[in-house]
Amino acid sequence: MSTELYNYDIAQESYKDNIEKDHINELRWLIKDIIKPDLPYIIDEVEYCLTVLNSNEISRMPITTGGLASDPNAPQIQGIITRQGPYILDIQFTIKFTHYKKGQLISFQGNPDMSAATPMEKYGILQLQVANKKLSEMLKTLEDLEMINDDEKFVQLFGMILSSLTQLINILQNPPNELNFPFDNNNILKHFYHKSYSELCESIHHLLSLEVVLSGNKFILDFRNLDKVVKKPWCEIDPNTGKSLVDKIKEQQRRERRKKLQDILIENDIAVEEASLLNNIMQSTFNKESTTLQKAQFFTSRCVTFDGKVIMELEKTSTSCSDQPLINLTNKLNELEEKLSNHFNNLSI
Repeated sequence: MSTELYNYDIAQESYKDNIEKDHINELRWLIKDIIKPDLPYIIDEVEYCLTVLNSNEISRMPITTGGLASDPNAPQIQGIITRQGPYILDIQFTIKFTHYKKGQLISFQGNPDMSAATPMEKYGILQLQVANKKLSEMLKTLEDLEMINDDEKFVQLFGMILSSLTQLINILQNPPNELNFPFDNNNILKHFYHKSYSELCESIHHLLSLEVVLSGNKFILDFRNLDKVVKKPWCEIDPNTGKSLVDKIKEQQRRERRKKLQDILIENDIAVEEASLLNNIMQSTFNKESTTLQKAQFFTSRCVTFDGKVIMELEKTSTSCSDQPLINLTNKLNELEEKLSNHFNNLSI
């Protein structure tokens, strides 16, 4: 009897080939027998989410905040926000800030006939519109997956669907900067109250702002009474860039973290004077392009550019309201993400 010896490299390659074949067979079984049979259910769930997003059902949510009646200085707000599909149909409220128009109760009456609102009159909720687009794209890709026989292509597309779903959930939870103060530029009040905007939202010294965003299944509303900055050079806006002196200083501070504020001011042609009663009078009366270091620190820490004006926040109050259909939507999206993540983890092993 004789023993035939095999080259080690040949045996090792044969072992690798067997492992690779096993992996291919397991992947094919996982796609064919586990995931593809689940695709109709996943498609149904995505269609359900789209139905919720685009439903004609009207959701009316109360807005209320403020202190107790015994506290006359607390902001007082009451109203209703109305949503239909990915749009706000109407927002109406009464508001009272102690330092806005001498503490008067200001009434925002809203749209008297929401049923007649045209798409141009509705206010698009960017987060829901993005979610709508991503869900529609996911639905198309899921339908394509049912017909794909290339395993590698299947895994690639499945990963893209999961990534898109995760982005969608993050967008609903974390609004993009353009929707947040001070980048929103009071767009929602300008939209619904464009004819009476100046009368309702502005006084000589103050500006009323409203920020509305989604955080998951809740609308977050921030009401602010803003103090208009009129002191030069802090109130000046560069017409070419739309940026204020404060914007430029903050940007330079981020770029050159070790540079002192005084040096940055001098580079921006702002004379820095010693703090004294005489200098304060001189600055207020004659020299508009000079400041003390203390005043510069105050303005750079408090000022922001908002809707073409330099402002400081004087008063603020926040409230939130839950939207039941959006609660159902976010719950379904989280369930879908968990299911798709489990499938994708198995595909990636």
